Formats: sequence, structure tokens, C-alpha cells
Amino acid sequence: RERVFEKFFRLEHLSPHSPEGVQGVGIGLYLCRQIVALHGGTIWCEPGVEEVGTRFVMEFPGPIA
Repeated sequence: RERVFEKFFRLEHLSPHSPEGVQGVGIGLYLCRQIVALHGGTIWCEPGVEEVGTRFVMEFPGPIA
């Protein structure tokens, strides 16, 4: 799962929810990880509800408001 945060990493299959033929370049999650890290946080992915999809979680340090 950590590979999804690598620069230019792309999955081999398209999501059934993506318009036909539309693929990303594999930079979005890489940039997310870089931005989250600059703020001192972490980002990771987990299986979605009932193993459908993916859940992305971000955690940032700081006081509880």
C-alpha cells in the first residue's frame, strides 16, 4: 500500500467509477504525502468499508481544540 505514495505510481486497472480512458499521472498522492509531511503529519491508506475502495487517513500534530 505504501507504493501508492511513490512519485508516478499508477495502478494497472481503472476504477469502475472513472470515466472511460481517464487515468492520472501518478503524482497526486505523492504530492499529498509531501504536503502533509511539511506540516509534520502522516498519511496512510486503509481498506474501505467492507473491503470496497480505499480510505486515506491524515494525522497532524497539535493540541486538541
